[in-house]
Amino acid sequence: MIFNIFINDIFYFVEKSKLYNYADDNTLSFSHKDPNTLKSVLESESSLLIEWFNFNHMQANPDKFQAIAVGKQTHDLAPVFKVGDVDITCDETVKLLGIELDFMLNFNEQLSKVCKKSSNATKCSLTPQ
Repeated sequence: MIFNIFINDIFYFVEKSKLYNYADDNTLSFSHKDPNTLKSVLESESSLLIEWFNFNHMQANPDKFQAIAVGKQTHDLAPVFKVGDVDITCDETVKLLGIELDFMLNFNEQLSKVCKKSSNATKCSLTPQ
């Protein structure tokens, strides 16, 4: 609870994008038709958030940042985001709070992992006979 109170004002610094927070996991998202606007907003607001963390004696680790461009057209542009000295490339899948998200949002990776885990737990084979 103390951490939540401490981090509560971080939401006031994000103006254009959406900030999602769960415990110490923060996710920034933004949608726009123009890829240059998208890139500019996410880079500038990521930098603002890193400054906020530094000012509050916390450390963000851009090396652990993930990016995903949703939809085939956006994904094919292969945007690269520059945050500090780190280049963040868009992946085909990212893991967010234990869920695998892919750029087409079809959840194939997630479903495959859940089925495999269920199969192992129940000792049942998922391959057709």
